[in-house]
Amino acid sequence: MIEIPYPKKSSEAEIQAMLWQKLRDAGLDARLEVSGVLENKMPRMDIVVFKDQIAICIIECKSWTRRYSKEFWYQKMKNSKQLDKYRLFGIPVSICGTEASIPTVCDFVNSIVPRKD
Repeated sequence: MIEIPYPKKSSEAEIQAMLWQKLRDAGLDARLEVSGVLENKMPRMDIVVFKDQIAICIIECKSWTRRYSKEFWYQKMKNSKQLDKYRLFGIPVSICGTEASIPTVCDFVNSIVPRKD
């Protein structure tokens, strides 16, 4: 009999889904798999947060092992080209690599959401 082994870590899709749900629960307009136009290409971003239908933040989701999630070198070097490309949109970019980093990313997004005075 062929077996399907139980996953050892959360997939990128699971991290993306959990983060999206937290952002939506916080009342934020978070959208999944959003395409933009940049340098005649159409990159697809994992999550884009909007305010009044204007993009205010891009979030890239990854699935890092516990060890890599703590290594700044890995986070910076393995993802720098993609994140630098997203920064060309002129809005903040964040990366979420583990379930444990979801609250930190949510706090980051909440800190940049324009508030009505």
